[in-house]
Order: sequence, then structure tokens, then C-alpha cells
Amino acid sequence: MRNLLVLTAALGLAGVASAQSNTATTTQSGTTNSSATVQEGGSGNEATVDQDGTENESQIRQNGNANITTIDQDGFSHRGIETMASGDGNITNITQSGGDPGAETGGNSLTRVELWGDDNTVDVTQEGDNQRVFVELQTGGGGNDENDIDIFQEGSGQDALVDIDGDLNTVAVDQAGSDNNVGVVFGTAGVSIVGDDNDVDIDQDGTGNSATASVTGGGTLNSSTIRQGVEFGAAAGSANANTASTTQAGSDNDATVNQGVAAGLLAGAEAVGNTAAVDQDGTSNEATVNQGSAAGAFVGAFGSENDADIQQDGTSNVATVNQGSALGGLSAAAGALNEADVAQDGTSNEATVNQAATGTLDANLGVGNIADVTQTGASNLATVDQDGLGNDAFVDQDGDSGTADIDQSGADNMADVFQDNATGSGTSNATAADVDQVGSGNTANIDQVSARDDKPGFSSTVNQDGTGNSATVEQGLVGPSNNTWGLTATITQVGSSNTAEQYQSKRNNEATIEQGLVDGAS
Repeated sequence: MRNLLVLTAALGLAGVASAQSNTATTTQSGTTNSSATVQEGGSGNEATVDQDGTENESQIRQNGNANITTIDQDGFSHRGIETMASGDGNITNITQSGGDPGAETGGNSLTRVELWGDDNTVDVTQEGDNQRVFVELQTGGGGNDENDIDIFQEGSGQDALVDIDGDLNTVAVDQAGSDNNVGVVFGTAGVSIVGDDNDVDIDQDGTGNSATASVTGGGTLNSSTIRQGVEFGAAAGSANANTASTTQAGSDNDATVNQGVAAGLLAGAEAVGNTAAVDQDGTSNEATVNQGSAAGAFVGAFGSENDADIQQDGTSNVATVNQGSALGGLSAAAGALNEADVAQDGTSNEATVNQAATGTLDANLGVGNIADVTQTGASNLATVDQDGLGNDAFVDQDGDSGTADIDQSGADNMADVFQDNATGSGTSNATAADVDQVGSGNTANIDQVSARDDKPGFSSTVNQDGTGNSATVEQGLVGPSNNTWGLTATITQVGSSNTAEQYQSKRNNEATIEQGLVDGAS
């Protein structure tokens, strides 16, 4: 990448102004033109540069209040735009069109915007291929609060980076095309924010795109949304081979990743080979990943070979993954070979993985999907819902008063629950596992263990409706005392050729197995 030019008023540069309340206008046409404008010590300043041609460059520096910057470059392979402004209420508008579609590096056009202050507005539009834009709200020049950053790039091979230290800022990045990047450049995330109550919205339309958003510094009430191939009207949303990553540290933050989602009427969605990762550290955070999902009425969705990974460290966090799922009325969805991994470390957390249909009169067929939920801490809840063939669901809970709920509909599915409440003070039936399976050839395994001698509080329930199903429940206490109680296990199987096994250690336990045909059947 070419180095950005140092902002200097040198000989040969057009349109240099430095007096207070000046208005500087520069118009250039041709090749390899340069323009530099410097305005200092005043308010209400305005600089306008219009360049038509190739390999042009422009620089504007403004120091004061209510400055306005407008740059328009038409052509390709521009060597760069650099603007610097300090103060409040500044407006920066930059438009670059005609990027070189055959170039391998960004020249086509390069833009850098640096601001200090509050209530500033930055609007950057780039049309063409292989263009780059960097927007920075620097520390040391003010609070950097309530700024509005809007970036639109149309073409392929685009790069966008926004770096902010401040509060109540709004960032919107819209990229239309393929192989675009709102990602890590020079070690900085595509959108990087340190502060509170910021709103990040990244929208990418096409294939092979990547997006990264990071909110650090223990901020609160931050919101981040990444959309890749999302349609809200009567159209198809498509997202293939895209990657999205969000990192947040603090409390009451919200992160959403949508890949191949149809949210309108009579729409369709497709998501193949996408990757989404959300990492949150703090309390009361929410993370949602939707891949190949239909969220409207009369819509269809397909998701295949997608991967979703959510990690949360803290308390009262909520994680939700929807893959190849139908969420609206009269909709259908199919998902194959998708994988969802949720890991939560803390207390009172909730995790939901949906690889099924949840709306009214919905239909879903999932094949070979995997859901894996791991929770460490007390009072956590894990829910997995799967429809189709050969799907696997795993729930691993280490802590007191955990609840695991797995629902599967179809054939040859497997549900596995492991719960260990070795820590804390249990109460009767405080730790519970529930598995419901409808179909044939399904397998349910529940393993509950505890090192405590008193009141482990285990409850297990397995319901299977179909043929050739198997269920196994093991409840084990490894402590030396026999003065234990609170182990209950129930297996209910409706259909034929089913098998059930239960194992319980110590004393004062309850075990029930019911097998048979549907009431009234012969």
C-alpha cells in the first residue's frame, strides 16, 4: 500500500488558505494533480475540492468549529485523500468514483479522515474496485462523542477501517460487491471502538466478504450488527464464504450477526460456508447469530456448512444461534452440516441453539448438524432444538442448578447431556436434564455426577416417540456418605423396538421406565 501523504502546504500544491472564516475552492482536471488546503483559527470554514482525472491527491486540514469539507474525485488510481479536522460540528463529505477494476492494490483510491471533537459527520462514498478508507476519531482532542460515520463502497476488493475513542457514536459501513473487507488492518479491527453507547452497523452484499467489529475498554450499552447477504423485502438473501467477528467487553452490550437471512414476504435465503464468531466479556450481554434463516412469512431458507461460535464470560449473558431455521409463519428451511458452538463461563447464563422450525406451520429438514453448548457456573440454562436426520446435540454443564433441554425431531439423531454439580449447595432436583425425541433410530444419553454427599438435586427426563430408539440415564454420587437423596429419572418410550437403561448410585432414588404403543393401538 502507498504511504499516506504528510499534510503540508508545499510549492506546487493548489488552493492553500489559512485565514479565519475562509472559503477555499479548488478545481483540477487531468493527471497527477495535487491539492492542499489549510484552515486554522476560525469557525464556519469551508473547503471544496473537485478533481477529475487519474492519480490525483488532495489534503485538507481544518482547525476550528463548524468546518465543512467536501472532496469529489472522478477517475481512478487516485494517490490519496487526507483530511484532518478538530472541533465540534464538522461535516466531511468525500466521493470517489471510477476505481480501477484491474488493479491489485487500493488505487485506485485511498482516503484517510482524522477528527477530534464532538457532533461531527463523516460521509464517504467510493465507487469502483480496490478502494480503501480509514476514519479515525483520535484521543487527545476532545471527547469524540456523538459523531456520525457513514461509509458506502460499491465494487470488489474494498477495505474500510474505523477507529473511535468516545461515546454515543454511530458507525454505518455498507459494502456492495464481493471480496470486500471491514477487517483487521495494521492490527486494528475493521470497526474498533473504546467507549459507551456506540452503535455499529456493517452491511455487506455479496460473497467472500469479511467484517470485524471490536468494542473494548469495559464499555456499556454498545450495539454491533453485521449483515452479510440479508434481504428484508420480496427478494433472496445470499451469503456464501463470508466471515464475521465481533468482540465486546463490558455490560449490557448487544452483538448480532446475520448471514443469508430472508426477513420479508415471499423471500428466500441461502448461506453456505460462512463463519461467525462473537466474544463477549462482562454481564448482561446478548449475542445472536443467524445463518441461512427465514424470518418472514412464505419464505424459504437454506444453510449449509456454516460455523457459529459464541463465547461469553460473565453473568446473566444470553447467546442464540439460528442455523437453517424457519422462524416465521408458513415458511420452510433446510440446513446441512452446520455447526454451532456456545461456551459460557459464569452464572445465570442462557444458551439457545435452533436448527429447526419454530414458526406456525413451518417445515424444516436438517442433515448432519452439530450443536455443542458448554457452560461453567451455577444456574445456567441450555436449550437445543433440531429437526431432520443425523443431527447431534451436546450439552455440558459444570455447576449447580443447571438446566438442559434438547428437542429433536427426525431420525438417527443423538442427544448427549453431561452435568456435574460438584460445587455449591444443592437443593432437591435443582439440576435438571430433559430430552424429547420424535422419530426413529434416535439416541439419548444423560450423565449426571456429583462429589457432594448431600442433596445433589438431579432430575432426568427422556421422552421418545418412534421405533428403534435408545435411552440411557446415569446418575452417580461419588461421595462417601449414603445419606443422599434427590435423584429422579424417568424414561418414556412410545413405539416398538426401543431400549432403555438407568443407573443410580446411593439410596433414596426414584427411577421410572415406561415402554409401549400409543394408547388404543393394538
